[in-house]
Amino acid sequence: MKQLTVEVPGPHPSEETAVRRSYLSRDGLITRAAMLDHPSGGIDALLRPHNIQSPPKNTVYELMVFAAFKHAGLAGIGYRDIVDIKYEVKDGKTLSVYELSPYRWINTDTFEKAAWRLGHQLKTVVGYGDKKPGSSSPRRMLLFANSSHEWTMTAHACFSQGISIATIFTALGVDGLTTSSRECEPLALFTTPEFLPLVVDTAAAGKLPKSLRAAILATGDNPVVPENDKDRNKVQTLCDRLRGLGWNVVRFSELVGSLSDVGDVKPPMENAPKENDEAVIMYTSGTTGDPKGILLTHGSISATVAGAERHLGPDLKTRLSEVSTHYTGGTRSIKANEQDVDVYMAFLPTSHILEFAVVHVLFFLGCPLGTARIRTLLSSTVPGCKPDIQELRPTIMAGVPTIWERIRKQVAKTLSTQPAVVQNMFAAAVAAKQVLNNYDPFPLVLHPSWSLNWYTPTNLMKSAIDSTIFAKVRAVTGGRLRACLSGGAPIAPDTRKWMSNVICPVLIGYGLTENCAVTTIDELDHVFTDDQRSVGGLAPHIEMKLVDYLEGGYRASEGRGEIWTRGPSVMREYFKRPELTAESITPDGWLKTGDVGEWLPDGSLMIIDRKKNLIKLSHGEYIAVERLEAIYSHSRLVHNICLYADPTRDFAIAIVVPDEKELRKLLAAEDPRSFHDLCKDAGVRALALKSLQGAGKEAKLAPAEIVKGVILDSEEWTVENGVMTPSSKVKRREVEKKYRQEIATVYNT
Repeated sequence: MKQLTVEVPGPHPSEETAVRRSYLSRDGLITRAAMLDHPSGGIDALLRPHNIQSPPKNTVYELMVFAAFKHAGLAGIGYRDIVDIKYEVKDGKTLSVYELSPYRWINTDTFEKAAWRLGHQLKTVVGYGDKKPGSSSPRRMLLFANSSHEWTMTAHACFSQGISIATIFTALGVDGLTTSSRECEPLALFTTPEFLPLVVDTAAAGKLPKSLRAAILATGDNPVVPENDKDRNKVQTLCDRLRGLGWNVVRFSELVGSLSDVGDVKPPMENAPKENDEAVIMYTSGTTGDPKGILLTHGSISATVAGAERHLGPDLKTRLSEVSTHYTGGTRSIKANEQDVDVYMAFLPTSHILEFAVVHVLFFLGCPLGTARIRTLLSSTVPGCKPDIQELRPTIMAGVPTIWERIRKQVAKTLSTQPAVVQNMFAAAVAAKQVLNNYDPFPLVLHPSWSLNWYTPTNLMKSAIDSTIFAKVRAVTGGRLRACLSGGAPIAPDTRKWMSNVICPVLIGYGLTENCAVTTIDELDHVFTDDQRSVGGLAPHIEMKLVDYLEGGYRASEGRGEIWTRGPSVMREYFKRPELTAESITPDGWLKTGDVGEWLPDGSLMIIDRKKNLIKLSHGEYIAVERLEAIYSHSRLVHNICLYADPTRDFAIAIVVPDEKELRKLLAAEDPRSFHDLCKDAGVRALALKSLQGAGKEAKLAPAEIVKGVILDSEEWTVENGVMTPSSKVKRREVEKKYRQEIATVYNT
C-alpha cells in the first residue's frame, strides 16, 4: 500500500501523534517552487538576457514575473464580454439573461505587463506613491467586486508595487464593506457598477474610514454594447456623487490603457514586496459570526504554490510538463504541447481562498484560465449562446460539493423521465465503470493516448463507456474534464464515486484560509484506491499532528484528535485580533484548526468532525452534524439541509429545503396544494422524515445519528436571505434563529 505521509522521527508527547509530512517532503518541508531555480528555465535565466533584476524571492510578485517571461506569447486568462442583457419574468421574478461573446484571451506576458503599468498608475494617479522606509502607514487596496480578469489584474498590480490587498465577499453587503474597510483602512477601493450604489450610499452615510478616498471602477457585469445611455448616465451620476464626497474616481480602462502597446513595459522593482511582507487580508464569509480578516504574507502564498507544484505538477498537462521528469523520474510525466494543455474554469469567488490559491498555482504553471460567472456557468437561455462551461470546455475545475451534488441530481432527474431500459443501462454502466476502476485504479486521464500503456482491455472498455453511454452527460460540462477539485465542505462519498466514474476523477482537498487553502489533497492515481472518506495526503509544504480532544472522546493514542498544522503557508495572524491569534497559534507555530481528524492506514487523513460542530446529546453520545449533513444531503429529497441538536435532548432534527418534485413523489396521489402548504403539512413531514431515516439507515449510521424530527421549508436558502455564505455554506446560527419556533415545536411534540 502506497503511504501518502510519513512520520517525522523523534519522540512526541503521549497526548499527540507523531508529526507527519508528505512522502514528497520527508526530509524537510517544501518552501520554494523548484522551477524558479531551474538552471536553464528559472527566473534568473529568464531575466538575464533582458538585463532585468530578479524580484525578491518567495513572493507572489516573483511568481508572476516568472510566469510572464516563461509563458510569453501564450494564452493566460480568458473572459467573455456581456454583449447584451435581456430581462425575463418567470414565476413573478424578473431574471437577467446574458448574451455573451466568445472567449477573448490575453497572453500571459501581456496580462502581467498591463498589471505592471496599472501598478505605476496606482502610484501616480490614485495616490499610493512609493513605499517609505520604516513607515507603518498601511498601503492597502480593498477589492469589493465579483471575480473577473480585471480583479486579478488589479491584485497583481498591487503586488508589483508592494501594496497589499484586502478581499471581502460582495454578498456580505454593507456590513462586510464597513467591517473590512474600517479594519484595514485602505486608500482605494476596486469595484464595479453593480456595487457602486452600495458604495456611494455607504460613503454618504459616513460608514467608511477617512483613509478611503479613491475608487477604481472596472467593467463588471455591464454590457460592452449597451442599447442606450441610461445605464451609462446612472453610473456617471453615481461617480459624480462620490467625487462630491471628496473621492478620486478613475476608470480601470483608463488606468490600464490599450493592451496592444505594453510590449516595452518592464517589471518595476523599486517597491517590490519581500517574503514576510503582508500580501492579502482575506475576510471570511462569517459562518460562525462576524467576518475575520486573515493576514497572509507573500511567503505564505509562495509556499502554497511551491507545495502544489511539487504535488500536482506531474499530473497536470501544463507548459511546465516538459520538465516534470525533474520531479518524478519520468514515471508519471506528460509532455504537453500548446494544443494539449490543460484549461481551467475559474468561476468561484477569487475572494475565497480556494479559488485564489488555485488560480495562482495554475497561472504560475502555465495553465490557461477561463473566467466564468456563476449565473452563466451551466445554463444560458439566449439562442446560440452557450453556457460558459460548454463554450470553454475546460479540462480542470474546482468547486464546492453543492456543485457536484446538483450535477448528479440533475442527471438523476433527467434519467427518471426516460424508459426503464435506459435507466437500467445507465446504472449498469456506472456499476461496470466502478468494477473497471477497482481492477485498474490508474485513471484513464493519466494514460497519454500516444502511450502503449493506454491500449489495454480495461482502458478500451472505460473509453467505450465514456464515449457512448456517458457522452451526453459529459457534454453538459464541455466533454473534456480530466479532473475536478472539491473543497470548502465535506462531499458525500457516493457523490464523489459517481462523479469520478461518470464525469472525471474528483480530487478531495482539505484546507483553511488560515493555511492558505492547501493542506491535504488527493492524487489522480489514488482516487479509486483510497478510502472514499479520505481527504488525501499532506501537501509537501505543511506538516501535521493530531492532539487529544478529550471532551469529544478523541485520543491521539488511537490515531484521532484535533488537527494542528505548521508550515510556511500558515497565516501570520487574525488581523487586529491578538487574543484570537494567541488562542489559535502556539508559540512554536502550530495552528489549532478546530477540526478533528483521523489517520487512515495509507497515511491519508479523514476529517471526522469539527469541535464547534460536535454536539453531545443528553444520553452522552456525540454526533458530528457536519458529517451527517453530507450523508443526508445525498438523498434526492434534499435540496438544502442543516442539522440541529439540543444538548439537553437525546436526538437531532433535520431542517430541510426539499426538492419539490421529489417531495411530491412521496405522496400516494397527486396533490393540488402549493409547495408551501405541503411543507407545512404534518403528514407530509412524516413521509419526509421516514425517507431521511431510510437514507440514514442505508448509510449505516448509529442510532444517535438518525434524525427523529424534521422541519420542511419551501423557501430556498440563499446569500440574499442571509442563510448561505457566498462560498455555499450554511450559516448555522442564522438557521437556528430563523427556525427557533419550529425547532421548539418539534422537540416539544
